[in-house]
Amino acid sequence: MVGLLNNKLLRILQNAPRNTPVADLYKNVNTLTIPDLHIFQILILIPKYFHHEDKLPVIFTSYFNENFLFHYRDTRNRDNLQRCTTSCGSRSVTYKGSNLWNQLPNDLKVIASLNSFKSKLKFILATCYN
Repeated sequence: MVGLLNNKLLRILQNAPRNTPVADLYKNVNTLTIPDLHIFQILILIPKYFHHEDKLPVIFTSYFNENFLFHYRDTRNRDNLQRCTTSCGSRSVTYKGSNLWNQLPNDLKVIASLNSFKSKLKFILATCYN
């Protein structure tokens, strides 16, 4: 429902016809679509977890588990985040965040500056998924 309202508002603001693709409406105002914004907000949690714990509420201090805490040998997934294996857990932010984080390129994962990470992530989401 929120997405439909946003699309309608963007069409009105841009004076665009009804057949204008939704991706073009968001691209014209330099913003992310609702699903991309959801992904963006989930992925912002993880660099805060790694590099800026002071910017997170206390509840998130043990939210994500790194695989190297469980793998004592070098494995392919040693540097990834651990994911849950239950069907209930697969709907959680922890699972979605870990899954999305593990799919990001390594050069993006090592960025410590939150503003740099946000701008590069926004660029990736805007170009790759639209």
